[in-house]
Amino acid sequence: MKKMVIDGDVLAYSLSWVLDKNPNLDPQHLIKTKLLNISKGLGVDKGRLLISGSISKEETYRYSLATIQPYKGNRTNKDKPKSFDLVKEYLKNCKAQIISDGLEVDDYLAIEQSKDPENVIICSTDKDLKMIPGYHYNWVTNSFQTITPFEGCLNFCKQLLTGDRIDNIKGLSEKRPLRGIGDKTALNLLKHSTSYKEMILIVLDQYKERYGKGEVKYKHWNELEDVTTTAEGVLQENAQLLWIRRSVDEQWKLPSYM
Repeated sequence: MKKMVIDGDVLAYSLSWVLDKNPNLDPQHLIKTKLLNISKGLGVDKGRLLISGSISKEETYRYSLATIQPYKGNRTNKDKPKSFDLVKEYLKNCKAQIISDGLEVDDYLAIEQSKDPENVIICSTDKDLKMIPGYHYNWVTNSFQTITPFEGCLNFCKQLLTGDRIDNIKGLSEKRPLRGIGDKTALNLLKHSTSYKEMILIVLDQYKERYGKGEVKYKHWNELEDVTTTAEGVLQENAQLLWIRRSVDEQWKLPSYM
């Protein structure tokens, strides 16, 4: 039997913006209607709503891994809709599974998908989740998509090149006037690959081209210590920040052939 796992964090943001623009709406009615519409759009009435708890970004495992730039360090409370906390509390009351162990909702969506890939459908509008093979549903476009394992690897490797501006993960992007790798360049580099091994080796070549084959030294973003690593080390940090876990203790590691 098909079941859905719903990204409560993304849902909280999208419904909060609606409520901010339409303050006369009843929040509870808005939320219940949206959840019902997701269920109807999929034709599935069984599922789980996952939402992050009250821990700060500093308490997530990714924050402690970041040395190049602070994880999600470009976010401020000004970015949040005014109704965000209110909507989130209402969602928590909808029998939501609250994530508060240092992982993030994205990780648990992938963990649930990995447990039963033939039946679990990830419901979100977050493009980062496209690295997870399996069924995906976008409630804004009311569209259903199946991500193959190859497509999941491609999307992950593309992010290793471009980084993630929303989460403040640099990748090989650069601010002007320096040239960085954007979506188009990343896809052109990877488009002829036929396997994950080929893709990840292309990514490593790009990191070596940027950082060289010797030691890489830079100041930790907190300016309290110096970091000495290699191009492989920079790649591993970015990969561990970007990788969405498929099990609670999983951590991305450089493959042995690299």
